[in-house]
Amino acid sequence: MDNLFRKNQAELLKQLGFESRTLLNGITGPIQLMRSISTDPNLLDVLHILELSTIRFEKFSLRSQILADLLVQSNEVKTEEFDLSDLLKHAVLELNDFLNFYSVKVDIENTLPEIIVNASKDLFFQSLLIIFEQFMELLEAGAVIKVQKTTDSTKIEISARDNGFLFNKFNFDTDELPSDIDLALLVECFNRFRIGFNVQAKDNQSSVLIG
Repeated sequence: MDNLFRKNQAELLKQLGFESRTLLNGITGPIQLMRSISTDPNLLDVLHILELSTIRFEKFSLRSQILADLLVQSNEVKTEEFDLSDLLKHAVLELNDFLNFYSVKVDIENTLPEIIVNASKDLFFQSLLIIFEQFMELLEAGAVIKVQKTTDSTKIEISARDNGFLFNKFNFDTDELPSDIDLALLVECFNRFRIGFNVQAKDNQSSVLIG
C-alpha cells in the first residue's frame, strides 16, 4: 500500500477517533447517572443496553486510533513476550457482559497449547476481542464458540457452527486492508507481527486458526 495513502488513512482515522471520543464523553455520564438513581427494572434494562452500546462505541474510538498508529510505519510499537492462550482467556472474561447479552457461550478446552509470541500485547488483546465479537454478531442465541487446540497441538482453533458466515466475512485479500475498521486492525496486527492466522469452513462451521 502506498505510504502517502496510508498516511492519509491514518490522519482520517485519528480525526474519526477524536470526534467519536468527544461525542462519547457527552453520552456516558448521563447514562451512568440515570442508572445510579433509577429503581425501575425496565428502565435499568434499557440503560444496560445503552451502556453496552457506549462500550462498543468506545472500542470503535480506541481501535480507530490504534489502526491509525499502525498505518504509520515509523511509529514504534511496544512489544513483549506473552502466551496467546493466556491472553485469549482474559479476552473472554472481558466479553462476559456481551456474551450474556447475545446469549452465546464460550467453551474453552483445559489444555490449550502454550504459544509464546513477541508482539504488542495490547494489539493482540484487541484482535482476540474482535474475533469473538465477529462470531457473536453472527450466531443465534444459545450457540457455543469452541476454543481448542488443533490436532497437532501447535495452534489454537476458535470455531462455531455459523453456516460458514464468518469464513465468508473473513474471505478478503490480506495484502489489502478491509474497509471495516475492526477487520483492518485484525489484519494489520497479525501481518505486522507475522503470527499465523487462517480461517477455514467445513460442515457448516467456521474455524479461526491462530499460531
